[in-house]
Amino acid sequence: MANDPVPKKKFKNVLNVAEKAFKKLFERKSYNPKDLAEVQEYKDLINVSGDLFSDAISYEVPDKMKEYLQKDALVFSGLRTHAQLAEARSLLTDEKGNVKPYNEFERDILKLNEKYNTHYLEAEYQFAVSSSQSAANWADLQDNTERYWLQYRTAGDERVRASHAQLNNTTLPKDDPFWFSYYPPNGWRCRCIAVEVLAVDYKLSDSKKAIASGEKATTHINSDDKNTLEMFRFNPGIEKKIFPPNNAYTKVIGSDKVKDIVSKKETIIPEGLLELEKKFDYELPRELLSHLEQNNFKITNNNREGAYYTNYGVKKINIPDAYLSGRQGEYAKRNTLVHEMGHVIDYQKDLASKPEVKALMDKYREKYAAEKNKMYRYLDNVTKATTKGALKDRKIDWADQSSDMADILKAFNVKYGRGHSTEYYKAALKPEREFLAHCFQVKYNGTGNKFIKRVDPELHDDMINLLDQILK
Repeated sequence: MANDPVPKKKFKNVLNVAEKAFKKLFERKSYNPKDLAEVQEYKDLINVSGDLFSDAISYEVPDKMKEYLQKDALVFSGLRTHAQLAEARSLLTDEKGNVKPYNEFERDILKLNEKYNTHYLEAEYQFAVSSSQSAANWADLQDNTERYWLQYRTAGDERVRASHAQLNNTTLPKDDPFWFSYYPPNGWRCRCIAVEVLAVDYKLSDSKKAIASGEKATTHINSDDKNTLEMFRFNPGIEKKIFPPNNAYTKVIGSDKVKDIVSKKETIIPEGLLELEKKFDYELPRELLSHLEQNNFKITNNNREGAYYTNYGVKKINIPDAYLSGRQGEYAKRNTLVHEMGHVIDYQKDLASKPEVKALMDKYREKYAAEKNKMYRYLDNVTKATTKGALKDRKIDWADQSSDMADILKAFNVKYGRGHSTEYYKAALKPEREFLAHCFQVKYNGTGNKFIKRVDPELHDDMINLLDQILK
């Protein structure tokens, strides 16, 4: 946590960067949310306020939780930047719709800058300090809810709000619904905390009464008949958010676009990938890499092993020379790494558990099983004959594409097709995982699978559409 409760130099820096952003808006005479990704002055304002909020995060926050809170701080910074620029845009013109002279615009902007980047910013910073500490405390709580309870405590001075004072000493287990919505802080500049106590030393509070008091503490109906404090009904530790998810900035028109723009993460480049790409003059599609959640695996080039991905122990993809050198064909060169990367993304996002995957597989299981397994038998025979003939004629690419269809068949029904062993497909979710890896191949190899297109074009399209649906 920052030692200085109000880091004045950093606050002043935000004011200065915001001033530059407003000047740029005046030069451009317009503002659109997409500008946040293109105009350097706007990006600077997002980053400088995001860094300020990140500095507020307690050093006691576990690394994984800290990562979530930092991401939320950046998104919040994007939203508050958008809100400022949208309001500043409305100040560009006078009552008649004419663009104001800069001196008039600057006069209005000074007030707006002070509002957002002095008054609001101080309250938001202090909230970030308290919220991150609460998240750290939540992550450190004991699991034994019979021996340990949580107790709500105020700062105990004359500045405590009366409605928060009503919550003082509320004592309940951490799994009580009260803590899901009223775990402090419960407002801007709220100094309340929750501490872990031994259950034997305290009397259990009435949960319903506590929730009623919490609701009262987070209720203020404004002139528009809206509750301006309801947004504080969240738990930073559970939701892994440093700011209220439904804060006022999310209500500004265009905020959804802003979230997409700001939360778009940098592409993860796994260890070993660049060396492999350089060695074999092949670049993995960066759109594929954009779906990675974690950089927790490496890519190796061990020729004594086959091509595979292991999700156990030291996570890694291994690709031997034969696949990327072209000796196994250009199709294999494009597809093998894509296939294994598909496995990584599947495991990281747990795509195989999504009902859409099983639903699509069941669709084709039913289709192929119709008329006494007519399509199963046809595709089993045609993939076998095609692979054998293509290998004989040294048409390696065609053999690989028909073999992929044979592996998909076996994922649907182990009585048909070839590829992985029957035992392999008996393990939980293995059919779904292998099918998904083939979906990644079809979508990201640049050419699709021409064999699948020929024998079942509907399946080919459905495989691409499935990824489009579950990767949103």
